Amino acid sequence: RTADITVTVRSVKEKELPELDDEFAQTASEFDTLEEFRADVRDRLQRVRVLEQGGQARDKVLTSLLDNTEVPLPESAVRGEFEWRQHDIGHQLENAGLDLDTYLSSEEKSKEDFDAEVRGNAETAVKTQLILDAIADKEELGVSDAELTERVIAQAQQYGVSPQEFAQQLTQGG
Repeated sequence: RTADITVTVRSVKEKELPELDDEFAQTASEFDTLEEFRADVRDRLQRVRVLEQGGQARDKVLTSLLDNTEVPLPESAVRGEFEWRQHDIGHQLENAGLDLDTYLSSEEKSKEDFDAEVRGNAETAVKTQLILDAIADKEELGVSDAELTERVIAQAQQYGVSPQEFAQQLTQGG
């Protein structure tokens, strides 16, 4: 069908962006001048790039280690990791208001393909942990109690729980 519609415009608004000047820098940051603010933004972006490059390098080294290292995988560890991953995926789907069958249908995957994918990820996770543990033992790497406490507090804040709750969840495997 076709229809005629009459529209009356009552107002037009345009966003006005603030001028990029020292006043803006003082309002938007702890800096007194725009140049200081820009220098800080440049510095932060550079640090992010360095961290990303470090992460990419770490991932390539880990991939190479995984590809070139034979590690016998304890079935009990793989089974435990597989079950934990399935349980975690179930919770994520539940929180999203989905069930596994709906998810599998939307991804056009069979239960067997899904289980094989989860098992492959579990095997990779166990192999990765065994390799990294062996390297840490050989290099005598460790974490101090203070470093561990600091990390637990930071992670707890990120997830919005108390450090005690977070530590309890870690020790219970969930």
